[in-house]
This record gives sequence, C-alpha cells and structure tokens, in this order.
Amino acid sequence: MVGPTRTIPEELAERYASEGWWTRETLGDLVTAGLAAAPDTGFHVHSAVRPWSGTFADVEQVARRLAAGLAERGVGPGDVVVFQLPNWMEAAAVFWASALLGAVVVPVVHFYGRKELTHILATTQPKVFIGPERFGRLVHQPDVVAGVPVVGVVGRDFDDLLAAEPMAGTLAADPAGAALIAFTSGTTRDAKGVVHSHQTLGFETRQLGRRYPADRGDWITAAPVGHFIGMLSAFLVPLMDGSPVNLLDVWDPARILQLMTERGLTFGGGAAYHVTSLLDHADWRPEHLPAMKYAGLGGAAVPVSVTRRLAGLGITVHRSYGSTEHPSITGSALTAPEDKRLCTDGAPLTGVELRLADDGEILTRGPELCLGYTDADLTASVFDADGWYHTG
Repeated sequence: MVGPTRTIPEELAERYASEGWWTRETLGDLVTAGLAAAPDTGFHVHSAVRPWSGTFADVEQVARRLAAGLAERGVGPGDVVVFQLPNWMEAAAVFWASALLGAVVVPVVHFYGRKELTHILATTQPKVFIGPERFGRLVHQPDVVAGVPVVGVVGRDFDDLLAAEPMAGTLAADPAGAALIAFTSGTTRDAKGVVHSHQTLGFETRQLGRRYPADRGDWITAAPVGHFIGMLSAFLVPLMDGSPVNLLDVWDPARILQLMTERGLTFGGGAAYHVTSLLDHADWRPEHLPAMKYAGLGGAAVPVSVTRRLAGLGITVHRSYGSTEHPSITGSALTAPEDKRLCTDGAPLTGVELRLADDGEILTRGPELCLGYTDADLTASVFDADGWYHTG
C-alpha cells in the first residue's frame, strides 16, 4: 500500500520534463528496452550456495513467466511486491517481473531480521512476498508472512509461481506514480520507507550510468541488491549499456581477488572499507591493479588517507554524495583535478540544486529526489512547499 506523497511544485515538474530529465517511460519500458537490446549479455551469480550462469534473455524468460504467474494471481499495476533475497538470479527475476507488471517493488536487504521485516510488511501491505528458504542467518518464517496473499520461497516452491507461458509486453503504469519503496535504517526509529517514482528512478539510472567509466570492464556487484545502489547497479544500469552482470552474494575479498585473476572481472568501488579490505588481504598482489582501475567511493565517510593511498597505486578515485532519498547529489568527474577527486565529494550533478540553511543544514532538490516517505508525517517534516529536501 502506497499512500499520498508530497506535492511536487508544478514549475519543477514542467522544468524536469522540458529538459528531458523526466520522461513518460516507466520502469517496465526501461527493462523491456534494455533486455531487447542485449539479450545475449552474460548474467552470472558467483555464489557458493546458489551459483547461476546464463544471459539476460534467460533471466527475462524467468521474469516474464513469473510476471504471468503473478498476474494470474491478481497482481497488477500499483500492487506491492516485497522481496528479501541475496544477490541471486531470482532477485533480478522478481525485480524485472514487478517492473513489467507495473507493480511497486520493495527490495529488502537480506540482513534485516524479523523485527524489520514485520515493520516493512505492515507498512507496505504487499500482495506478494518472495524470500529464500535459508541464507546464512536468514530463514523463511511462515508466521511473519502469513498475511501476504502470495508467498514464494526460493529453494522450495518459487518455481510454482512461474506460468507455463511468459507474459508478453508490459502493463501500463503512471510514470509519475510509485515504482519502488526502498527502506533505509535509522538509528532512533524503524526503517523509513522511501518512495521513488518511475521518473525519479529512470533519471537516477541514467545519471548513475553516465558516471560509470566506459572502460570499466566486467564489474563485480557485491553490494546487496536489497540496497538502493546495489539494486541500481545490478538490475537497471546494465540495461542502459548492455554491460554484463556479475553478482556476489557475500562480501569475500579472497573470492573477489580470485575472480579478478581467473575470470578477468573488475571491481569499481563502494565504501572505503570495501576497497581497503581487498588491498589489505593476504592474497592481494600488484597484478590485481589492472582490475582496480577505478574506485568510486561513497555511502560512508571517505578518509583522505584512503583516497591518497589509492591514488598512489595508480587507481583513479572519484567520490560522490547522496542518500536513498536523493541518490546522486554531488560527484567528482573522472577528469576533475586530482585534489578535488581525492578530497571532496565533487560538484552538484545534472539537475541538482543545493542550498545551505542559516543553521548550515543542506537542502537539496532535483529530478531524482524521491516522492516522500510511506509515513506522511515524516514527509511533511523534511520536504517544504518549494520542493526542497531538508537533509537534517
């Protein structure tokens, strides 16, 4: 269930549309076009417990059969689909199927426990929940999802949801309407449900894709696909340029270094810890550097000592700043002077406006700014009538 969100000022909506930042394309349209353009692109899951290897076309077949099966069970545009899965093929199938149906997809990170999942289900009132039978400490809990009409468990009965024939095309949805709810944890309250539209997600996908180096190679995605950036990097950005998907379901520096040498895969960044854990691992060798040409850093504090260390190894560092609410606020270009790339989070990105309040609070607005929260009171407390997001 997605309730009312904030009212976007008319002049902003008109400007975003006239600039081409907001289009009439839905998430289903984006997925359909991307899959059609690169059906033979590789899709690989490098997992010790559920490895998988195939192509975009293979995953699309599963996604379209799932979409047809869910449609037979009454799922359609505007309905909510929650999934809590590791970085597995089935996560992509659920995400793409939801987009094709015009449903509102809710990815949940696999490390959320019973309390968080109960809160998310109560908040979103989904028609569908899909999770694993078991993954590490994550275990299927029938009582938690008992109120959800359609439940699928990967490793048990997920395939029962697949129709014999795949769904053709996509179902129509409102491009300005809700497409995704991303839950982000707070330290003093329940996880916040951040609502994004087809338009905000579409622009963010294009914004992020433009920032990826053209010669990045076959990147490894180890960020959880239940997390906003992990989801974008695995399921949407590759559809823009036909780049292969390589998923890892646990953060394992030794395995990543092995994939670099044996499979020719590359790594492009994350939080500072992710890069330093590779460099500090006993298996790391200078021979790994060609697979670490770039380090896009963000998501947590980025110590200058780390960026200077990477630069000293010949790694091109570029930093960024954003949040689940406003994913890409600032970023440093690959061509920016080195001191700017190493020591700052860059400049405002395309379409982004920034203001500083009298008390120093950062205010932002732009085409990828979310619609608000599932909590109307929280929305009212951080978004003003002129469309500014008060970051706190």
